Amino acid sequence: MHQILLAFLRVTPVAAMAAPCASRADLAQGLVVTYAGGGQDVFTSDPRRPGVVVVEGDFGGRSLGTVELGQGYVYLSATGPGGHVVRYEYDTLPADLPLPVPGGEFEAVAVVSADGARSTERQTHRFGPEGTLTLGACVWPLIEVTITWPGDEEVRYWYPGLGISLRAGDQVTSITPLALAP
Repeated sequence: MHQILLAFLRVTPVAAMAAPCASRADLAQGLVVTYAGGGQDVFTSDPRRPGVVVVEGDFGGRSLGTVELGQGYVYLSATGPGGHVVRYEYDTLPADLPLPVPGGEFEAVAVVSADGARSTERQTHRFGPEGTLTLGACVWPLIEVTITWPGDEEVRYWYPGLGISLRAGDQVTSITPLALAP
């Protein structure tokens, strides 16, 4: 019995030190996503604008700008480090944008504003297969989202358990609640 108690005491501190896996509940205070190349994005929900996730990018202490995403995957605005702003307006509120479902699709016409000019852009968001991202003991389900607009496309992974999306191909090394980030 004494050996079992000693084994328990040796294992318990390590288990107790393991950081909890980040979740959508952490989004209000912030989620820090760190990439293999050294960059970081901080994702936070905007309490004044339901359905809006704000992403602030950083690389080596330099701001990479700010992006606003509806439901964590639809571009609403992008502000570069020099202050250049591009806005995307849809005929629905961010909180009413559809959540990705495998095999589903969302089409919209966005009014794009930049440098005083306005234009319209037809976008298609195709929701593809499910997958997972595993980092250490943490596993997050994901849904592939392919966004197409005239002449281009982007593939992102939307994480329903986090409420955010990341560019496919980015090598993520950690997803941490901001309160626990180093």
